[in-house]
Amino acid sequence: MPDVEEQRMTFGEHLDDLRRRVFLAVLAPLVGSIVCYVWFRNELLHIILDPPFPAWRLGGHDLLVLTPPHFDLNPATPYTALVTLMMVSLIAGLILTSPWVFYQIWAFVGAALKPRERRFVRIYGPFSLLLFLTGVLFFYFLIYPVALCCLANFGQAFNASVADDPSAHVRIMPSAMLADFVNFALMLGFVFGLMFETPLVILFLGRVGIVQLETFRRQRKIACMVIVIVAGLVAPPDPYSMIALAIPMYGLYELGLLLLRLTTKREP
Repeated sequence: MPDVEEQRMTFGEHLDDLRRRVFLAVLAPLVGSIVCYVWFRNELLHIILDPPFPAWRLGGHDLLVLTPPHFDLNPATPYTALVTLMMVSLIAGLILTSPWVFYQIWAFVGAALKPRERRFVRIYGPFSLLLFLTGVLFFYFLIYPVALCCLANFGQAFNASVADDPSAHVRIMPSAMLADFVNFALMLGFVFGLMFETPLVILFLGRVGIVQLETFRRQRKIACMVIVIVAGLVAPPDPYSMIALAIPMYGLYELGLLLLRLTTKREP
């Protein structure tokens, strides 16, 4: 018993460890952001403003073929371009140094666990990074270009509906504020990255015994309600973006329950 107590960290030691981990986790993205801004800011902005649009065909049939819409971007203020480049560099630096950030998070969590439970940290840590990057790429290569086309089509449909009305003087122009356009991409890309962590979080909480599988099952309705609320808060104010975010989130929730059930059955 004394040996076990000696291995445990006191509350003060936990606070010291938290401060150290936070400092290290913040320092790396800051350095990465400076590097991105100095050498790659224009290339990063081009990646956001001009994503690849799917042209998927199979056997001569179009599966998903999108025509890139045209948007006129307005910087709004003289300093908007500078602030936007700094924001893009900050997010890029965070993604670039995400392995280090995830390591600091899992190292802090692992210090509060028992030795038997720490093996889950070593297993799930690398997968958390992989899932985060998968979520970002899923958004960038599929959700983002589809969302841009849908938003542009809304404006075209409105213009077509009033084209035959001689008294209508309102038209929706395919233009957007530069900062809003970039924030839309960065916010949802980050949210999709976090969203893809859902199965791993459920699996981790279930395997270490913090939350039981039956509890997750009973709370499906609450989880669904929370997902819809989160999707409504972070998604742009249009139905497609909210649905495109809510459906994968709930699917990942169910995937986490499935993985937890399968791994629990294999336990002796």
